[in-house]
Amino acid sequence: CDFRTPTASNRTPPNLISPRTTITTWQAQAKSRLDAAAAAAAAIAASKTNDSSFILSMNINNNELQDKLQRVR
Repeated sequence: CDFRTPTASNRTPPNLISPRTTITTWQAQAKSRLDAAAAAAAAIAASKTNDSSFILSMNINNNELQDKLQRVR
């Protein structure tokens, strides 16, 4: 194994990989990305329409879907 090759030097050295990086960390990151995407989508929807009740119903539907998704998991 030649560690001088470009592919080897580009990899993260084992001593820099945290043993405390668990699946929950990835789940938290994924959730924050989903929340950010949902917020962005809501902002776009808000900028395209003045119907706040429509946006509110979309948010309620999204919350219901999230609850169902949690139950499935």
